[in-house]
Amino acid sequence: MLEGRGFAPALFAEVRTDFATELRHRGLDVCDPAATERAPAALVELEARDDMVVIELDDRITHKRVARDLPLRTIPANGRALAIAIAIDELLRASWAELTLTRARASGEDDDSSEDESDPVSTDRRTVNARGRAKQPARYQLGVDLGYLHTDDNFDAFSLSARAAVRPWGWGWFELSMGGLSSLPASSAAGDVLAAGFRSTFTVGACSRHDRAAHGCAGVRAGVSLLSFRGLNPEMARARSDLGVLVDGGLVGQLGTRLSSTLTLLGELGVGAVLQGVKATDGENTVLGVTGLLLAVNLGLGFDL
Repeated sequence: MLEGRGFAPALFAEVRTDFATELRHRGLDVCDPAATERAPAALVELEARDDMVVIELDDRITHKRVARDLPLRTIPANGRALAIAIAIDELLRASWAELTLTRARASGEDDDSSEDESDPVSTDRRTVNARGRAKQPARYQLGVDLGYLHTDDNFDAFSLSARAAVRPWGWGWFELSMGGLSSLPASSAAGDVLAAGFRSTFTVGACSRHDRAAHGCAGVRAGVSLLSFRGLNPEMARARSDLGVLVDGGLVGQLGTRLSSTLTLLGELGVGAVLQGVKATDGENTVLGVTGLLLAVNLGLGFDL
């Protein structure tokens, strides 16, 4: 029985046809559970992941689960279906090698030749977890984001940040970003004020499987910013420049869509609270302040390493 995820229908149909051809040489066939009452001897699951196919075999005869990664980067597009079919057949042969070895010993064949025949098995097999899924390696990603931040006290700022993310275990999410920001001027009777400075954030969360065409992440984010407030066009007072430290924390959600095997378009929405705020006043009223609820929106690109 053969199942596939993430494949174009035409490619999967071609893989099924080529695999059936490989099996017919040994008197076997690809079965359809809806068309037969007999249980399949083995269940093969295929999953397309960027430029790689993961082959997972649930062998109902030997009661083993084995898996194999097949890189497609160097295989021409018109030969990938056959390469995948051959790889499935090799994995099935590897799983049944123990049975072949037992029969060979029972018929008195030389043990050395049997060991030589089974040597390639160890290079194609790897352990899978209890659910039959191959353990996901950590992924690393570098990116750049254009952001917008807003508070109720006339603070509307744009940011440009570089970020680095690691996604371990197939679902973890750790991210560090650093960059600069600058606000739009806030007007008052005494003059205008703008804020500019440096901002860094750290995120911890979890993601859906990031090898899909689209994925989602959610987590908590802490931010620290160093802002400089500057007065412009003073009419009733002398302009001043002051520094302030901003500390904030909140929740963030991220959606990603793959543009290619290594490039991802990312969108984020964060809502949090300012734990340590900063503001500029005209002596009595707040002209520009980073206090209370903080809204952050980011749009960026990520590059997988």
